[in-house]
Formats: sequence, C-alpha cells, structure tokens
Amino acid sequence: MPAALALLALAVLLATVRAARARRRHALRAAAVMRTGTRTSGVVTEVIDTQVEVTGRPRLQPVVKFTDHPGVDRWVTKTGTFDPHALPRTGDPAIVWFDPAAPGDERSLPVVLGTDVAVEGALARRISTVL
Repeated sequence: MPAALALLALAVLLATVRAARARRRHALRAAAVMRTGTRTSGVVTEVIDTQVEVTGRPRLQPVVKFTDHPGVDRWVTKTGTFDPHALPRTGDPAIVWFDPAAPGDERSLPVVLGTDVAVEGALARRISTVL
C-alpha cells in the first residue's frame, strides 16, 4: 500500500511539472508574438459558456474576429476564467497579436480583451488577461 501511494504521489508531481512547463512555454510564445508580431484590433463575435466554474469564476470561450495583414478575416477561440461582474460579451473590443508568417496558428495568438487604452494600461501594469 505505501508503494502505491508513493507511485500516486510521483504521478501527481510529474503531471504538475508537465503542466507548469506547458504554461511557461505558452507564456513565452505569447510574449514573443507580442514583441515581434503584428498587433490588430478584434471584436468578440461569440462567447461560449463551458458550464465550468473555477472558484466562482465562469470558464468561458470568447471567439474573437480579426483581420490579418492581407485582409483575410480570421477567428480565434480562447478559453479563460472571468470575473462574474466583468464577463466578455458579443461586440466587446479585443487586441490580437499574430505572426504574419502564420496568422492562422491559434495556439500562438495572444488575445487581450478590452480597448486599446485599457489594454495599454493593463500591459503597463502587467495584470492583463492574455488568453
């Protein structure tokens, strides 16, 4: 029995380390695209409710439409948890950064919900919600 518990603890530890590494890779990729990619305005076209809450905060999937550099309309769906008093809504503004070499690569597209002014202030304070 102690061996089974030790194996379970090891499995949980490994899963935690893998998840932390994945979050770090995602954050580094987002930071690189925000530094070197193209910034454009977007708009929330749909908000999908996942029916999941994390510590009282609904987990939602806002769908954001943006136009890339050749003028192609694209949509990106991101998942995040939100303050129940400040939920994203259809029509809300967003900022999207994309790599011109791969504008359709959803995994590398940082999306921040809000206006240019709000986003600039949040980025300056480093408390923005980058999806």
